[in-house]
Amino acid sequence: MTHTHEECIDFRIGWSPIVNYPVEAIVNSSNDDLFLGTGTSSKIAQQAGPDLKVELDRLRQENGKPFALGSVIVTSNYGVGAGGKTRFLFHAVSMGAWQGDGRILATPETVFITCANAAGKAADLGLKSIVFPMIACRAGYSTLRSHPTSIRWAMATAMILGIRHTLRQRQHGMQVWLNADPDDSSYIAEDIQMLRDISQG
Repeated sequence: MTHTHEECIDFRIGWSPIVNYPVEAIVNSSNDDLFLGTGTSSKIAQQAGPDLKVELDRLRQENGKPFALGSVIVTSNYGVGAGGKTRFLFHAVSMGAWQGDGRILATPETVFITCANAAGKAADLGLKSIVFPMIACRAGYSTLRSHPTSIRWAMATAMILGIRHTLRQRQHGMQVWLNADPDDSSYIAEDIQMLRDISQG
């Protein structure tokens, strides 16, 4: 694992299942109905057990409509995380759920806003460590139509810029882990280098 430091933000790059990080908050890349589906959500759901789903179902019913893109819904950790350090799960809404004829896809702008808002929530709670997955970086999750590497680069840039924007504005020091997807082995080395390059830029 590698890390870079700029001002009060300590960016670190990792490539482990996201539930393995000993951080205060784990960000879950969520859709607008908070459904725990694949990828990061699946790993969190497996470790959390059924009570997390019950809470998310309740929050969705109370909201009465899909959550707005950019929303960040905070729940307790439900036992997710490593080292007994994790306190919160941040369900970051960057895209819509599947409907009959498709879904609202992520854009670099929605990813920027979502990650900026997640960093803001962490600052509001006085947290000093957090881990983000690569949000909407896979082809088919975003409105972008280009080579997979270009999509990943655009979305990862938006993610890091959103985090950096908020933490600089708040002047809030934080250790920020950026997690390359260990399940996507065809891109893992490329993603690690990409996250390192963008976070140092």
